Amino acid sequence: MTALKKPRRTDDPWDLTERPHTKAKLRLLGDYFGRWLTIWNAPKQRGWASSDWYVIDLFAGQGVYADGDAKVSGSPLVYLEQIARVGSKLETNGIRVHLLLVELNPKNYEMLKNHVAEFMEAHSEVKEIVDIKLMKSNCNSPDVWSEISSLPLISNTPLFMLIDPYGFQIQRQTMDRLVAVDAATDILFNYMVSGVKRAQGIASKPEEQLTQRERTTLTTYAHFLGKDVTLDEDAESPQEYANAVFGSRGFYVVAYDMDYPDRVGTLYYLLFVTKNRKIADMARKMFGGAKKQNYAGQLRLGDTEQFTAEITFFAPDGAA
Repeated sequence: MTALKKPRRTDDPWDLTERPHTKAKLRLLGDYFGRWLTIWNAPKQRGWASSDWYVIDLFAGQGVYADGDAKVSGSPLVYLEQIARVGSKLETNGIRVHLLLVELNPKNYEMLKNHVAEFMEAHSEVKEIVDIKLMKSNCNSPDVWSEISSLPLISNTPLFMLIDPYGFQIQRQTMDRLVAVDAATDILFNYMVSGVKRAQGIASKPEEQLTQRERTTLTTYAHFLGKDVTLDEDAESPQEYANAVFGSRGFYVVAYDMDYPDRVGTLYYLLFVTKNRKIADMARKMFGGAKKQNYAGQLRLGDTEQFTAEITFFAPDGAA
């Protein structure tokens, strides 16, 4: 008798079997965060930067994905693994890394708490250089902003933020508050262009034809965009949103277009955001190198310089 194939769990966001784009995103996160630790721990940066570094993840998830029978670390464990990799160097230089992990879903939160505890138990040496606060909350809620506001952040404080929302679940007013934080800030933000296109399609329908669910989607979408972003000209480009949220605050933006795994088109953009032009150029080159491989791990024709040149780059207002 022929064995039945295990059904694909494409509806489960924590199963990576059919999500090569999420695997690619996690690789990019690990690559950049490892560099972030190395850059800030260099003698030149230690000469002026605070020894307290902060990481904020507003959609921390479960902490672990499934990939067949294997486990793949989600963003919280990616941070911890990278910190453990250079832990002795950080400890020698008196560095302490503070993680703020926010997750609203109760099931995800409990799993996140367990996975983080398991990692810390297995890597006791990391306890000397890391402290972790978990919050079961909505990233737009006053309690999360109160927590962020209470952090001793100043202009020489290294701060990395991952903002990887489910759809449009981060509001524009929250984004505006985050980018206004006084710190040496780098951000990795998931701009879900596929969701934007769907919402724009709903917005084009006559008012009387909208379902209640579609009306709710449009309200959430409006809170995501803010009043100064219309996307009337090009819903597929993140430029208008990036300029309004980041460019107006002096940030450079490097946009990595994450393709659909099964058809032509862009699923979402990973926007890397920084005020440091050299770091922006480094991220652009890193993204270009990642573009050399497809989801199957096969090398594409062309060199890194070619792929780097194709990575979209937005300069802040008034900058070259």
